[in-house]
Amino acid sequence: MKRVGLLITGNEVLFGKTRDTNGPHMAAALRKVGCEVRRSLVCGDDVEEILRALDYLFENCDVVLMTGGLGPTSDDLTAEIIARRFRLPLAFNDEAWAACVDAFARMGRSAVPETNRKQANLPVGCRLLPNPNGTAVGFSVSGELGDGQVSGQKTVYCLPGVPFEMEPMFAASVLPNLTPSGAVTFQRTWQVFGLGESAMQERVGELERTLQNDLPGIVVSYQAHAGYVTYGCFFSAPHSAAAVAAETLVDGAYAQGVEKAFGRHIVGRSELSLAASTISAFTEAGVTLAVAESCTGGALSKELTAIPRSSLCYLGGITTYANSWKEQFLGVSGETLQNRGAVSEATAAEMASGLLLRVNADVVLSITGVAGPGGGSDRTPVGTVCFGLAVRSARVDVQGLVSRLEGFKWGAPQEAPEAVGVCVSEGVTLLTTTVRFGSRLRRDVIQMRACVQALGTLAMVAESLSMEQR
Repeated sequence: MKRVGLLITGNEVLFGKTRDTNGPHMAAALRKVGCEVRRSLVCGDDVEEILRALDYLFENCDVVLMTGGLGPTSDDLTAEIIARRFRLPLAFNDEAWAACVDAFARMGRSAVPETNRKQANLPVGCRLLPNPNGTAVGFSVSGELGDGQVSGQKTVYCLPGVPFEMEPMFAASVLPNLTPSGAVTFQRTWQVFGLGESAMQERVGELERTLQNDLPGIVVSYQAHAGYVTYGCFFSAPHSAAAVAAETLVDGAYAQGVEKAFGRHIVGRSELSLAASTISAFTEAGVTLAVAESCTGGALSKELTAIPRSSLCYLGGITTYANSWKEQFLGVSGETLQNRGAVSEATAAEMASGLLLRVNADVVLSITGVAGPGGGSDRTPVGTVCFGLAVRSARVDVQGLVSRLEGFKWGAPQEAPEAVGVCVSEGVTLLTTTVRFGSRLRRDVIQMRACVQALGTLAMVAESLSMEQR
């Protein structure tokens, strides 16, 4: 089993300006393939501190995965540090520079700032890791360490700190190289809505202790998300026979106990569960769902219809890209579009309420935004996405839903009084919110993030379905 250490660099992470998602993302993926993550450190942009952190990790690990410090500014130090630690010279890498130039070309910029040349100064002999989403390639170095308190054959992978650049690079160029042979792993996962970690622990604490006594080495975990908790267990067996024995134990009394303890709060049994949890809960409750999309171009509908038997609760989705279609098929008023714009909470509110009343759905979520690369303005820059949510009060626990969504900046729309009035008369609650994903992201990344935001919201709606409808 490979012993892996994680080193997350950057003053912005160390000082709390940016929340680290790279470490948890890599650790979870490494665990699934049977790697042992021994240490995880966060370090600021300081040469000596990073060198000491590397030595500490290499004392206990064979491989270190390092994120951050690959940019063009003075605080980007990774290449210099790795060259020093492995006693390698730095040299200008033509392939890395060509990748940087190509990245600027994809952004429509023919001139590359001279400062970006720093991103091509890399340790001699390193292996490049392609970066399709940014200007800086990653790289890896293997060999004997240089002067320091640790010696021996070690490997380091250096990846960008920006998550949407790091994650695909890690999946494509790092994880396959670290997947051990021989070990057999398995996990069981439950997505649990409506229960906090402490309440869950009280319900299954004794069950967990029994399992860990019967199966030493099994890892039980609680991963808290916005509005739900991923609960599960993971085990890595040395061979298939041991794995079969462990699975038999886990899938017996333990799984039965978990199902009984969490009951109706379980809305999915897969880590890729937002869509699945939503469809499961809506189907069980007999509550119908529809979506109205603009900037995501049907991506949300695709995620929902990818779930088997989703037709039992999912009525369908409509993609109204042109303003004329928003008026014709959803009933968005021309005045709203003219005065507030297609990307506004007023439009999102009218999209959601209009579709709900037209198709007689119980819940409708709408999405309208600017995915770029053009089309933005000072008021609605690229990356701005507005969401609307319309729910029938008789079918959903509106009080609980509103309370939950207020923490995510959802609220009654202030710019759509006519839509609100119609909804009140029809017994419908209407909520809206705006999320700014950032103008520097690629179009597909903005669309993907908007879709995930919507799925998370629908999962929270699912948790709030009325007891009498379950």
